[in-house]
Amino acid sequence: MKTRKNRLILWMITMQFFVSCGQAQVDIDLAAAPETPSAIIVTSGMRTNTPLPASKTPPLDQNIDKETPVKEITSTESIEVINQEEPTQNQPNMLRIEEALQNLGYYEVGFVDGIFDQQTALAIKHLQWLNGLNISGEISDDFYVDLLDGNFLGVSSPPPFPAKSLSQYTAGFMMDGFLKSRLLELGYLDSKDPSFNPFEFDKITDEAVKAFQKQNGLISNGVVDFNAWQILFKSSVIKATGDPILVPPDASEDWNTSFFPILNDPIDLLYDGKYFWVLHSSGEDAFRNLLLRVDPKASLIDQSPPVMVGTLDIQDNEIAEMIYAGNRIWLLLPHSYDSPELINFIPETAEVFYRTTFVDCEGQECFPAYAIGYDGDKVWATTNDRAWAINRSNGKGYLSQQIGWLAHGEMAFDGRCMWISSEVGLTTFHTGGLYQCPAEEIAYAMPSDAVIFDGERIWAADEGFGLVYWLDIDSGMMGDPIPVGAQPTALLFDGNILWVANKGENTVLGIDVQTGSVGEPIPTGREPVALAFDGNRLWVANAGDQTLQAVEIKDYYIQTIQPTSTVIPSQTPTEEPTTAPTTPVFIQNLYLHDPQMTGDDVLILQQRLLDLGYTEVGTADGIFGPKTDEAVRHFQDINDLFVDGIVGPITWEVLFSDGAKGP
Repeated sequence: MKTRKNRLILWMITMQFFVSCGQAQVDIDLAAAPETPSAIIVTSGMRTNTPLPASKTPPLDQNIDKETPVKEITSTESIEVINQEEPTQNQPNMLRIEEALQNLGYYEVGFVDGIFDQQTALAIKHLQWLNGLNISGEISDDFYVDLLDGNFLGVSSPPPFPAKSLSQYTAGFMMDGFLKSRLLELGYLDSKDPSFNPFEFDKITDEAVKAFQKQNGLISNGVVDFNAWQILFKSSVIKATGDPILVPPDASEDWNTSFFPILNDPIDLLYDGKYFWVLHSSGEDAFRNLLLRVDPKASLIDQSPPVMVGTLDIQDNEIAEMIYAGNRIWLLLPHSYDSPELINFIPETAEVFYRTTFVDCEGQECFPAYAIGYDGDKVWATTNDRAWAINRSNGKGYLSQQIGWLAHGEMAFDGRCMWISSEVGLTTFHTGGLYQCPAEEIAYAMPSDAVIFDGERIWAADEGFGLVYWLDIDSGMMGDPIPVGAQPTALLFDGNILWVANKGENTVLGIDVQTGSVGEPIPTGREPVALAFDGNRLWVANAGDQTLQAVEIKDYYIQTIQPTSTVIPSQTPTEEPTTAPTTPVFIQNLYLHDPQMTGDDVLILQQRLLDLGYTEVGTADGIFGPKTDEAVRHFQDINDLFVDGIVGPITWEVLFSDGAKGP
């Protein structure tokens, strides 16, 4: 039982966290709200008559015609109101405005590009609503000055829902503290009541919860579930007096957006058919491991609070990965030295069904591995050098396969085998027993970052070199690397196109999986780290600006570019046209391997290298040894190919083309 001193310390932490979660910005009585700026909204080119307040903020520049000479605005002049209808905006000022909005947490502003678009107008409306201003979506001179001078309240997340319903019959302590603090703030509890106890969900709290539920149109049962928690911390919640903290905006207003605010440190994203779930994890503390649910059909101001899937009673809550399987969300907690755990989470109620260790490491040291996957029947999770099949009813591992050390990421299932990133490229195992997986011997040559299956091939990203590779699982053929951009962090296959998120250059782009052709990059928010697909739109979790972004891909086009088997001969008056050498049929990837690869295709390769002058091959003997590997790498370097010593289809094509260069 906690001492009174410990209870007091935790209560102070509760209060501090509650305040830091930004409740202050909704404690605005509209009767006492600041007056709406007096600047006149101009639609006909007229100026306002309100002087700019004295301020250190640079003045908001005019919108002027090209023929009008630029005139510096002084602090005694007023200006026109900027709104979305204006076709031309002043870029320096708009950049400052958008940056200020983002700094206050209005991330729905979207791209900070100096353009007053629908997203910018929505962010302004949100700020105006939370600050008790007239909701116009427009920028007056007074608004501009106050925004850049930091005179407006920003947006912060409410305290997280504890992933379980609270009631008189549950013990929550810290979470009960958040609950009772909010009920006090709304007037449903009175701290001066002699029987008030800030540490327990007692009978008085039960009565307060029921009164809150009745006042806000909920079933009055005294149970605070996820829905009740969401309404409790909404800015338009009804107080005990019957009045809302903030009057809900006009229902006719458009609060839809393609940018939804998320939290710090997003690491994963999934779609359950109705909602998007963003996983945030940045440490062992339970408050640093949160799930955020985003409803794409709900407006910006009707989104849900985060969910704390960890527990305050356990020290290590850090989550590595999550998957959606069997109508549940599964989260893997690898742990260092202790037994790894799984969380089985119910999306419909936002509650943890169970949290359990899936393998017992008592008596031995558990070395953490960070991979989890689903084969359509069994959930698989890793620890040490094994992947364990999980009994979904109780979360216990009941059979395992050896996979090698340090597996990480989400597994890709091809219908027979699981493919996992590891410290030695890709590793794979057959989920049906001790059978060999096709192409498993070459899997180690694949990069070990994000991995996905497209129905025929396994694709893997090389984040360090900005490349994506593919591996045909039946033939064992590995394609030449495809350059995609800086830091390809996430892969997603939508049934037609393979999408790549490039964290290093803030883009996503598509790859035609049949040809390897790459489409034009699409700009995203800053640092895209995870992808999801809802059947129509691509969704991107941007870590840099804390947004979940919807990207329209309906009209995305990839121009098919395939290498030709012949080169158009040169035609000059002095020389006879020469035909390109006939390209031999490409059979398989050729590379240095133990045992060494042999065959007619190796012999043809060596003869062609010698013909081009790569004498380091030595004798053409049909054996792919170190000398042939050296010659292949030399050829790739001279011909501006990726130097990896692997003769894939592109290297083979260039090698037998008329344009092949010798040393």
